[in-house]
Amino acid sequence: MGQFEDLKWQEIESNKVRVFQLGEEPEVVYLIKIRENEYMTVYEDGYDQNTGKVEFLNKEQVCDRLGVNAT
Repeated sequence: MGQFEDLKWQEIESNKVRVFQLGEEPEVVYLIKIRENEYMTVYEDGYDQNTGKVEFLNKEQVCDRLGVNAT
């Protein structure tokens, strides 16, 4: 870490992250806007089958795969 060893992580508010749950299932997707038409999706589930899976999608792909409007 070197020059950053004295720094600590602080939580900040962001309007670039949305969270979706699949019905009542213990499955959650974090939709993170990283550029104008690019999103990072991070999966988390109670069964640890997809936890940590990451995909980079555009608006159309988000709609096709998740069935949600990215905007």
